[in-house]
Amino acid sequence: PGCVFCAENGSRARHLARHLDLACQVARGVAYVRERYRSEGPYIAYFQSFTSTHAPVARLRECFEAALARADFKVVIVGTRPDALEPEKIEYLRELAHRYELWVELGVQSANDETLRRIKRGHDFAAVEDAARRLDAAGINCACHVILGLPGEGPDDFLATARRIAKLPFRAVKLHQLLVLKHTELAKHWQDELAVKPLNEYEYAAAAAAFLRELPDSWSIM
Repeated sequence: PGCVFCAENGSRARHLARHLDLACQVARGVAYVRERYRSEGPYIAYFQSFTSTHAPVARLRECFEAALARADFKVVIVGTRPDALEPEKIEYLRELAHRYELWVELGVQSANDETLRRIKRGHDFAAVEDAARRLDAAGINCACHVILGLPGEGPDDFLATARRIAKLPFRAVKLHQLLVLKHTELAKHWQDELAVKPLNEYEYAAAAAAFLRELPDSWSIM
């Protein structure tokens, strides 16, 4: 079933309809940025929906190469989980890093193991530490994805997560507030057993500013 906050479409980009093949997805993406940003490239390839390394490495190679051959990509971002990075997958990512500016965006969400259990992540923070170090050892840029406002967490928990990820070899952070999306387990239970009170824009701005102050100045903010 996945994490309690995950949408059934894996938070797919809104301009991509269901069941499009890779060639059509790239063509739609190019058309979208041409219309919205008047850009003719080069482009960033963002493999984001669901877990983008959750397949045998031969299948990953087939899919990634098919997509990357379709446009002038200079940067590749791969969103995944710390428990979906077997050695052979990291080796393929290392190959990509020699051809593109590659970033692996690692889903961390929180450093609190109780929170990770509550939101059904299926891994603990030790898995995050291990994955970040293995990616860094392979020379791969690694970013962490964190959500503020998860069930049971408050400002002290946000800062504890910031301080723990600051000690790891990440080079960027992607940060946002918890969203209660329709048709998710969180949407069904957020007012009872999950007990979530979403942050308003002022609370989130203050929490994000405090969080970012704990991170190394050299990190990028995605």
